[in-house]
Formats: sequence, structure tokens, C-alpha cells
Amino acid sequence: MKMVEYTLDELRTVKSSIENYLKELRKETHSVENTIRELSQILNNKRNLHSTIILPEEFLMIKEAIIGDKLSIEWKKLTYEIVKRSDRFLTSVMIYEKARIYHPHQIKDRRYAIKCISSSLVSLVSEGKIGKFKNETGPYFFGEASKHFRDDGKPDPACFPATFRTDM
Repeated sequence: MKMVEYTLDELRTVKSSIENYLKELRKETHSVENTIRELSQILNNKRNLHSTIILPEEFLMIKEAIIGDKLSIEWKKLTYEIVKRSDRFLTSVMIYEKARIYHPHQIKDRRYAIKCISSSLVSLVSEGKIGKFKNETGPYFFGEASKHFRDDGKPDPACFPATFRTDM
């Protein structure tokens, strides 16, 4: 089992995001139960056995409501917020670990998540919204250059994670 280090603030964030997700699921469950109840009433009404039923188009759009944008992850936005918020250089794996704090209930497939994050990073770097720095240990991403680089233009070693620091 891989061990991951979290701060108490990050665990509080995990707890609140899970609670918010549960509230959303309860709303969706309630909506689906109401739809099933209404359909049961229509089907159990003996007058409707041989008739055509006219319903609003939205009535049967349950699947879209459940799978819709409301519960999906906007990878680019999430990646951008994590990189901007950080005072360290981050790799895509580090961003994945941070993303699990904000969406622990939705991120299940690690490879897929890292692929989405990497794609978002490429897009954000090409748009100039975040910066990229590469050294012998790999590519690192950062939000504001003023926080991550010294006055002489070299990367600040304090901004590297302890396990990835190299002599500059």
C-alpha cells in the first residue's frame, strides 16, 4: 500500500468535498426516485393501458442529469487551480495527489487522471497560464515565476519537494 502525506487542512477539505458530493448524490437520488414514482403511477393507472402518454421532454432525461457536467471533473480548471495555489514546483503525479484531495470520490483510475492532468498541463503551458521548468529529474510546473525563481533567474531550491531537490 502506498502511503501519502496529508495535512489536517487537506483532510478537512477531503471531508467537506465528500460531504458536498454526498449532498449532490442525495439530490439526484431524490430526483430519480420521484421520476420512478411518477412513472409507476402512470403505468399503474388502468385508464392508461391502451393510450398514448404525453410527457415533457425533460422527464426522461435522468441519465444526462446524473452524468452531466454538474458531477464531472473539469481537469483543466482543476489543474490550473492546483498549480496556481501551490508555492512549489509540481509534477503531474504531485498534481494528481492534490486533485484527490478536492475530488476523492470521483478520481478512481490513477492512470486516466494523470493522463488528463498531463493533457491539461500541455494546454495550460501553451496558453501561457502556467510555467514549465525542466531539469535532470523531469518537468516541473509552476504558477507565478516570482514565487519560484530567485532574482538571478535560477529556480529556488526551496520550491522543490524535499525528495526531488538537487544541487543547483
